[in-house]
Formats: sequence, C-alpha cells, structure tokens
Amino acid sequence: MVTPFQKEVERSKAVLSCKSTKITPGSSGWGALFGCIGGEAETVKFFINEEPETGRVSTTKFLWNDWFKDRGYGLHADAKDADKMIHDLVKLYPSDHDKALLKAFKGKKNFTVEGNGYRFEYTFDRGPAIDERMIVVTPLGSTP
Repeated sequence: MVTPFQKEVERSKAVLSCKSTKITPGSSGWGALFGCIGGEAETVKFFINEEPETGRVSTTKFLWNDWFKDRGYGLHADAKDADKMIHDLVKLYPSDHDKALLKAFKGKKNFTVEGNGYRFEYTFDRGPAIDERMIVVTPLGSTP
C-alpha cells in the first residue's frame, strides 16, 4: 500500500528540479526523510518529513542558504534555483496567501499564515556569511 508520505514524495518529484534526491528510511522513532538538493552550489534544499510509524507527512521544508558574503560560492549563490523552487512550493501547496509568502521569502521578517489546510512558516536567520531562508509547511488537522 502506498502511504501519503510516498504519494507526496512522488507528487513533489514531478514538480521540483533537483540536482539529487534521496529517501532516508525511518528508524529509531524517526520517520523517513525525502531530500531534494538543488543549485550548482547545492544551497537550495527541499525536505519532506514523515510522521514516525504512520506513513503521513509531518512537515515539508524548503530552505535556501543565501550567501551574502562570497566565500567561494559567489554572492547569493543559486538565487535563480531558489526562486524556481519557491514557486514550485507554491504550486504544490497553493493558498490564498501565495503572493504574501513569495514576498516574505525575499524579506528578513518571520511570517506565519494558514490556508488551504496548511500552516506556512517563513523564518529568516542571519549568520556570519549566510542568510538562512526557510519555509515550513505543516498539514493542519487530517490533511495528509
């Protein structure tokens, strides 16, 4: 039987442009993890986390490590890939808040909104050379 996690992985793989993908099986109380790495410098990442022992999706995460200091990767490495993947995320999880989410992703303020059965949480974390831009999509209620 195909689980909701497996269905979500296949649905995502059909939309995303990944340089590489991998599924890490669940073990020791952890659910399986699907990972998609994108961009020449591999700074664009998309993960689907499985809820342990249920086959359901617990969260989907999109992350861009946005280099604002050049440490050999160039400034804002993989910006075009990150822009494509954020638009792919919006295709996968459409809501009435798509424009606000796209705008938040370019900004530096945390943002949370709910719509279409999901919670979308954007967080911005500035490091010494990288701005971490992450969106976590969490199903609400019984959404797989």
